[in-house]
Amino acid sequence: MKMPSRRAMYFLVPALWLAVLASAAGAVYVKHRSRELFVELERVNRERDRLEMEWGSAATRAERLFDTRVRRERRGDQSRYAYAATEADRSGSAMTRLA
Repeated sequence: MKMPSRRAMYFLVPALWLAVLASAAGAVYVKHRSRELFVELERVNRERDRLEMEWGSAATRAERLFDTRVRRERRGDQSRYAYAATEADRSGSAMTRLA
């Protein structure tokens, strides 16, 4: 194999050196960017967890309030209206409201 000429080496060595530096700079940038994205991902995951807990808490409160309202209505404590089941109601249609 023939060695490149001296003139070619003056061009080839700096070009390869620049390629190595560009590659190293690219690797550093990609590592930095991946860390930024990971930090963002963790922030978004924390926000998601907070919202899930908030939603779960609200759903639990809503279930408790609904259960309480149903129990009170069954006992007749808090109803302004009395509900009567008619023949149509027994077949699955809406309840009739009596004043």
